[in-house]
Amino acid sequence: MRKYLCSAGVALFPCLLSLSSGAWAASEAPPVKAVLVKYKSDALAHGVRRAAPLAGVTAADPVTRDGALVRYDLNGMTPEAAVAHFAADPTVAYAEPDYPLRMDATPDDPALTEQWALFNVDDRNNDIHALDAWNLQTGDTHVLLGMIDSGVDYRHEDLQDNLWINPGEIPNNGRDDDGNGYVDDIYGVNVVNRSGDPMDANKHGTHVAGIMAAVGDNGLGGVGVNWRGALVTCAFIDEDGFGYTSDAIACMDYMVDLKRRGEALAAINNSWGGGAPGQAMEEAIQRVEAAGVLMVFSAGNDGRNNDHYGHFPSNYDNPAIVSVASTDREGELSGFSNYGLEKVHISAPGSDIYSTLPNHAYGALSGTSMAAPMITGTLGLMAAHNPNLDAQALKQALLDGADKVAALQGKIPDGRRLNLEKALLSADDRPGFRIAPETDVVDIPQGEMRSLTARLQPLFDWSGMADLSVSQPQAGVYVQLPRALQANESGDMTFSVSAETPVGRYFVELKGVESDKASQPFKSAKRITVNVLPQGTRDFDYANGEATPIPDHNSRGLWSPMLVSENLELWDAAVSLDISHPWRGDLLVNLLSPDGRSFRLRERGGLTEDDLVRSYRLPQMRNIPSQGLWFLQVIDASPFQEGVLNHWDLRLRGLPLVAAELTERTLQTEDVTLPKGETTEVVLPQHAVGKVKGVAVDLAISGAWLGGYKVTLLSPAGTEYVLHDKNGSFNDYDLQLADHFITDFHDEDAAGAWKIQVARIGLDDKALLRHGAIKLYIAPD
Repeated sequence: MRKYLCSAGVALFPCLLSLSSGAWAASEAPPVKAVLVKYKSDALAHGVRRAAPLAGVTAADPVTRDGALVRYDLNGMTPEAAVAHFAADPTVAYAEPDYPLRMDATPDDPALTEQWALFNVDDRNNDIHALDAWNLQTGDTHVLLGMIDSGVDYRHEDLQDNLWINPGEIPNNGRDDDGNGYVDDIYGVNVVNRSGDPMDANKHGTHVAGIMAAVGDNGLGGVGVNWRGALVTCAFIDEDGFGYTSDAIACMDYMVDLKRRGEALAAINNSWGGGAPGQAMEEAIQRVEAAGVLMVFSAGNDGRNNDHYGHFPSNYDNPAIVSVASTDREGELSGFSNYGLEKVHISAPGSDIYSTLPNHAYGALSGTSMAAPMITGTLGLMAAHNPNLDAQALKQALLDGADKVAALQGKIPDGRRLNLEKALLSADDRPGFRIAPETDVVDIPQGEMRSLTARLQPLFDWSGMADLSVSQPQAGVYVQLPRALQANESGDMTFSVSAETPVGRYFVELKGVESDKASQPFKSAKRITVNVLPQGTRDFDYANGEATPIPDHNSRGLWSPMLVSENLELWDAAVSLDISHPWRGDLLVNLLSPDGRSFRLRERGGLTEDDLVRSYRLPQMRNIPSQGLWFLQVIDASPFQEGVLNHWDLRLRGLPLVAAELTERTLQTEDVTLPKGETTEVVLPQHAVGKVKGVAVDLAISGAWLGGYKVTLLSPAGTEYVLHDKNGSFNDYDLQLADHFITDFHDEDAAGAWKIQVARIGLDDKALLRHGAIKLYIAPD
């Protein structure tokens, strides 16, 4: 009997949610063609003449408006000689090479901003640090990666240049030229129909292929872990997401044959699983192991522990296997992902992964199917970086280079999560160093400066010194840093921005070169993101420290308010949470802005872990209205487990705008009788003028069955908000709303008639509106 397998992509089937080594692998930097000279302010004030030009140096226009910083073009003189000459001048504050303006290893693929897993500029702790890694290596077309899946769209604009082409096959001649049993297997094979056409029957394989090896720096779509590479495909999964054990084995043997023919096959991606363990599959994997090739498997999407529940083939005990779990944007285990301290080796991003789709399309999918090719692509990049590593050395270097994440402890061995940069450094077994700044994102308002500390972290017992330099992104952003650091030494870097520097995002690359080593010095680089903010931008901090129980199994949840009086041109925001809960996987957490927009912070992630204590940065808040009531909404989606919001903090970063302070006005009514079978409209006494920035309702109705009436709040503009709509069991009487917050009326005029409307359909003789009040938070017109 054949065993049925299925692909591990969320959108496919519920079975599983279901170059050579060198420092600047992409290209050598262009030569330094000028030096920058900064003159002391007192020298300029006294009209001191600038240093006389030398033979081989030509003065150019000033770089800064005040004339203090001047560029001197080099016409034959070396940068070192020119810097030494100018630095000896007592009127000079400093001199340094004018480093080339370039963003090394930063692809121009337009959808890179969609690929949070590769480069998440707003939360770098949770991406795989791809930009830093690409300074070391971008791939090699001589390194082959295999993919056993549903096939690949080999006509895709962002894949075709990175697909392996069979050197032993003459295209379209109808013959099996290389004698491997397949006719015209140019890009790979389809073992289901025994053809040489691996065209994707599903979208799964094409998506997986793009994660590993979508062409980089080609101005199209996104980018894969490998900018350059060679990807060979064996198709065995059909259009419905299914395949068979026998066909999977045939694919493995096809890959082994390629290795034996001399192809530099480093690893095979297998984003699928299912079925019971079997000897045939195990022996096929052993043949792959004997060929010196790694097998990367997705760990599965059942949200369970693979140590206790068999998931195959990922659970086989074979040293060639790398089993991969999935993490989300928060850096935690994806809610669907399997895990295990014994049967899973490492995790990688697998939630909302943007990649290629058939017919030149692109899109996001989720699953351990997406996490596995992150690892396979990494192994290919490592093999390109150090071709001398065998399969087991590659695997060990991958694991040694992983980040150790506290949130994954107890689920993944050592809490391992992929770090592409560290994996490459681990694969390069030469002693060397890594530039390690305290942060790699710096926010600076126009006309200000910021400092941060960087340490020279030694690798493999390196104990030397490195010369440091920096590439300036463009005029208006300046960086000063130590000339050199020793192993484990730290130094301060200062970033400064002129008042005229345009607001936006810039990149600065720190470079280190091993000192006093003429032949093959070790090199390393680290990219810093500089966000230039509008002049006058600053942080505003707010806190709500009132511990509040979270309603259990309640769809509206807890609304915890935060009143913001400042009117800001908002740049971004950050939220810090402290929630006690025995099962945080039950929780959905949203931040609601004063105009009613909702921003999801968390959606039932973290499986069985308790409590939720963490921070979130929200760049998408730019230009959202700041003034008014903000809310943290916490929804406990499951019964039985109760929690408490201990406190939460809100930090708004923005430019203050001229605006009056908010005022509070309370509109309320006396007790009102509610006749049965009638609609009663109560007009609240009015004395409010201005724009509404928030509303809170207090209301009590007694003497009537909750299922027998509807309560609506109407604004002067005619906007209706339903407070209660005939919901309640037969024993539920008396409605009590306290601090029921509403965002629907944002920026409406407060002046006019506010009404509470109660429509009764019940037959209770007596019903009474005992208390009806609304609190308006108002800004003057």
